[in-house]
Amino acid sequence: MGTSETRSTSSRPPRRSDDPELFESTLEVLELLASHDLAVAPHVAARLGLVLAGDADAILEVARALRRAQRLGHASLPDPLPLVPAVSAAFDEVGAELEDWERRVLLTAAVCVGDRIDVLLEASDCSMADLLDGRVSRHLLLVAGHFTFADPRMRVWVHGNATIAERTDVHVSLVVAHHDFGDDALAIWHRALSTLEGDSTLVPPLLQIARRADSAGDAEWAHAVAREAASHARGVARDEAALVAGRAALHGGFVEDAVDWLGPAVESPSAEISTQALSVFVHASALATGLVPDAALDERLAEATLGDFRARDAAAHGLVRALSIAACLHVEAGNAESARHRLDDAARVVRLHGTPAGAWAAARAWCAVFGVLPSPDHDLGPTADGGSELAEVRALAAAVELGLAGDTDAALRRLREPRTDDADGDERSPLARTCRALVSSLMHLWAGDVERARRAFEGAAADLPLALPFAGLGVVVARRIAVLEHGEIGVVAQAIEAAHPISGSAPVRVGELVDRAVSAYVGGRPIEARTLISLSSDRRRGTGCVFLHVPGIDALSADESVVAASERMPRGAAVARQVRQLIRSEDPGAIAAAAERSNTIDSIYERGQAELLLGRARATQGALAEARQHFVTSETLFREAGAGAWRQVAERQVAALPSERQSPVLAEVEFPGAQGAPVFDDAVPTTGEMRVIRGDRVLGDDPLAACRERWAEVLTDRELEVAMLVARGASNRDVAGELYVSVRTVEVHVGRVFTKLGVHSRVELAVLAHRDLGRPLTRAGGR
Repeated sequence: MGTSETRSTSSRPPRRSDDPELFESTLEVLELLASHDLAVAPHVAARLGLVLAGDADAILEVARALRRAQRLGHASLPDPLPLVPAVSAAFDEVGAELEDWERRVLLTAAVCVGDRIDVLLEASDCSMADLLDGRVSRHLLLVAGHFTFADPRMRVWVHGNATIAERTDVHVSLVVAHHDFGDDALAIWHRALSTLEGDSTLVPPLLQIARRADSAGDAEWAHAVAREAASHARGVARDEAALVAGRAALHGGFVEDAVDWLGPAVESPSAEISTQALSVFVHASALATGLVPDAALDERLAEATLGDFRARDAAAHGLVRALSIAACLHVEAGNAESARHRLDDAARVVRLHGTPAGAWAAARAWCAVFGVLPSPDHDLGPTADGGSELAEVRALAAAVELGLAGDTDAALRRLREPRTDDADGDERSPLARTCRALVSSLMHLWAGDVERARRAFEGAAADLPLALPFAGLGVVVARRIAVLEHGEIGVVAQAIEAAHPISGSAPVRVGELVDRAVSAYVGGRPIEARTLISLSSDRRRGTGCVFLHVPGIDALSADESVVAASERMPRGAAVARQVRQLIRSEDPGAIAAAAERSNTIDSIYERGQAELLLGRARATQGALAEARQHFVTSETLFREAGAGAWRQVAERQVAALPSERQSPVLAEVEFPGAQGAPVFDDAVPTTGEMRVIRGDRVLGDDPLAACRERWAEVLTDRELEVAMLVARGASNRDVAGELYVSVRTVEVHVGRVFTKLGVHSRVELAVLAHRDLGRPLTRAGGR
């Protein structure tokens, strides 16, 4: 009906994902909005920048006029966008010069679905000569039988300044024009918008248009049409329209709209509508709130045991689909037991009612990606008939499994496979494309190519709701790419995080701690980094979740077994973990074995991390020539990967080594007490440690600076920290509190310090520290 000021009155927005210049302008829009404390999803920022022609004032005013859900992409945007003072200021003067017929032509163009000039001319009752001779040609670009606004803000202006009567009159003209050109579908659309009272006869054809658009992947247009159908419908017909609108909203990423539409549809007296709505509602509700609506599922599951349920094949099929989707959503959020429980429930319904197992098979494959399988008594097996149901889920699972096996190229090819002709809206939708884009970025990260991951992510971020899928994996990937490249979180990652509707999901919480650890470490704060990694390990252990691996800074983990137990790692990351274990072992030949094993790591980034560790180990042994080789290799690999923050770390280590023009004998010096592979805590040597190795003197106000330099030759960074605190008189408990470690850990380090420095007590250590310094021995705390 034509009574709403904010209803959609035009066609779907232009596609933008192939525009190579788009993201630069999107980034500028995001920076502008962030500077005014406006959180806006990247794909919404891209739309504002495009439709408002980059007008900063207009962008800010429209963003403030939108609801929060619209800014974050959780609800559809009004089309056209609302008229704001900045747009009025830009066009009021030129608009006042327009004659009435010219304003009508522009209004017709503003609400017209499509861009055919012949339709525009007939609906406006004017000729091409009229368009070319008048002022209209200044505002419309006419090319090859099609038109578009020269400045998209004019569309906003002309629509915002038109009365409802003027818009209705234009829609009536467009009904006739589209009918004359044989386009009955668009004639129906404009007829619906020109009707001031509800017309139930319009509902079936409108829903047919909406379903066709949704199946083609045009979810936003489908949502607008279904929403219009709902405004004309009553009773069960409205429930049907709500189902179509809700499904299209979910496919478009408008999860708040989807939940609003699907709630009534699930409660519809029509069993068919209610059954179809259940799985869509489960999916939308989980994305919008982070909570799977298990209560609704349990209620339907209880009904499945009733006698009359056996005759409702469609109801059983819908329940299996809903339970299977719930299992996928639970496992993504790290709820392994809940996921297994829902898989078992779905299997029971399949067996009880003889329901096709396609949805269950897809869910089983996806849960297996996270290391979760159904209970043995309820496992229908991986070969259960899959059919075409939830085909997109199966495709994603297959791609991730290829990536885990180390074949990221094959995984990416699988993700790029064209959809089949019979693919439904689930496979062609923006939400499905979002999932594929996100997994593609993850595959690039698993291959160690941070730069390609960024390019893939940025291209998708300007067009798709990347914050929604997989319980916030998009947030983790966005932040991780930023810290690996720059050592800090950028505006794009911040916008993705703001658009994530779930507060504090387990993957995001753990990922944030790792991001902060990376930022701290590359920023020269290793103690803070180790503390954050320790906290992330504790959080992993506490949740019992299994996540997909996202490359970070695993080498700092004190107990990598926790990480290994909570992550599905690709082959490259698993080999890198083996290399770290070799470096930390007591085997004299471990370093050489680790270096050889490092060559087999197929991830550029993971191998760069391994080479950095090897360089540190060689430097600690005093083999500086070998250390240089590893550091240079690491720097080269990080440069190739696009991991700029880590490249700078490697460069600092190379710069800290003695010049190659110095005495070659220096590279062969054995450090006292450093025979065999050392035990250490840091992933790479700090710049200060390398200065000590090189022989620089860094004396400040610290009275123990001289002994710090000497002891650095034989102690690891952590041992040195412990030794200096003990030398000042700190107790083991004081040291533990200072370094955020356990008292037992301090005791182990103190024992190693005594052995390496040849002392037998804390007093002897303090005396050794103050020998020849000419300073009184001071005490920082009790023993």
